Amino acid sequence: MFVLTPSIGALHELAWSTGIHGPDIEDTKAPWSIFGRTDELKMRRPNPGINSGHVTSGLAGVHGKYERDDLTGSFSARVEHSFDEPASDDDGHFTQTTLDARTNFPTFGLQSFEFRGHAVTTSGTAPAQRFAYLGGAGTLSTVDLLALGGDRLVFVEGEYHIPLVRPLLPFVGAPVITFGYAAGSAGVQDLPDFIQNISVGLGVKLVKVKYSIDPSYTKTAFSDKSAFTIGFSLSL
Repeated sequence: MFVLTPSIGALHELAWSTGIHGPDIEDTKAPWSIFGRTDELKMRRPNPGINSGHVTSGLAGVHGKYERDDLTGSFSARVEHSFDEPASDDDGHFTQTTLDARTNFPTFGLQSFEFRGHAVTTSGTAPAQRFAYLGGAGTLSTVDLLALGGDRLVFVEGEYHIPLVRPLLPFVGAPVITFGYAAGSAGVQDLPDFIQNISVGLGVKLVKVKYSIDPSYTKTAFSDKSAFTIGFSLSL
C-alpha cells in the first residue's frame, strides 16, 4: 500500500542564540558521564550560533509511505521559501529543499537491509538556524559531534542486519550483527570532499555497540581514524 500526503503552511519565528556557542568554552562545569570523563571538554560542547532576528517563510511538502509484506519505505520532501529573514549580504531571501528517504527489506532468511538518505540544498543565503549538521553517533561516527554543517548536505547510510539464532536472551531475543557503510558531506554554498565510514556492530533491542573506521582518513582537527560508539533504545 502506498500513501501520499501533501502539506502546506507558513512559519514566523523570532530566533536568538542561547547557551554556549562558538569555538571556545569557558564554563568548566559538565554533566557526569560514564564515558568521556577524561576528555578535554568532557560532556561539554559548543552549540552552533545562529542569526538573531525574525524569519517569515512559506512551506510546502509531501510525504510518501510504502508498505508491502516485509518491505517498508518512506520519502519526504519539503521546500521553504523565506520572505523576511535576518539581514544578509544579498536580498535576504532563500529557498531551501530538504529530502529524506528510508527503506527496509528482507534479503535471505531472517537477514535484512536498511537504507536511509538525507539531503539539503539551498539557493540564496540561509541564516545559520537553517544549517544542517553531520558528526557523531547516528551519522558519521568518526567525526566530532556537529563538526560538519552548512546550507548544503548529503548523507547516505546502508546497514545489513544478520540476526543470530543463538544465544536467545531473555526479554531482548537474539543478538544482531550489523555491517554498515555511511558517507556524507556538509558545507556552506558548496560540498567539501565526502567522508566515509565502514562499521561493524553487535546489538540487541536495548543496546547496540558499533566500531567504525574511515577507510580514506586524512588527519583533521575534527575527526578520527576510528570510533567506538554505544547506542541505547527504550523500545522493545
